[in-house]
Amino acid sequence: MKKLIIAEKPSVAKELMKCLKKCTKTKDYYENQEFIITSVFGHILELYKMDDYNDEYKIWNIDDLPFFPKNFEWKLKKQNGIKERYNLIKELISRKDVDIIINCGDNDREGEVLVNNIIYYIFKKLKIEKKVKRILFYLI
Repeated sequence: MKKLIIAEKPSVAKELMKCLKKCTKTKDYYENQEFIITSVFGHILELYKMDDYNDEYKIWNIDDLPFFPKNFEWKLKKQNGIKERYNLIKELISRKDVDIIINCGDNDREGEVLVNNIIYYIFKKLKIEKKVKRILFYLI
């Protein structure tokens, strides 16, 4: 079985690849016998806006504020390359030969959240349950 490492940005994925033996590049990820390495690139997901929850919020009304949804929902950002990167990560997470997902976001709260958000968003959408681990690297 393989471990999928998801870095916070492509430059970190490339540095990780250099540390592992005999990685080949395929699409936007690297792979060897034991690991697959890819990355997000910034915020792939964003929280729903009020009108995503309900069309009646398209017209702003002070009486509707503050607004607290029962459950916060996420959606893909509408930027170039986001959907393609999301689909790649979804494809890699879904692979039958991947049993562990490793969050390799930067060692701050934002890095942790960037990678975890996409992992658990995909898990929820596809009803997947796999082990998730956290790893920190200090690249110098």
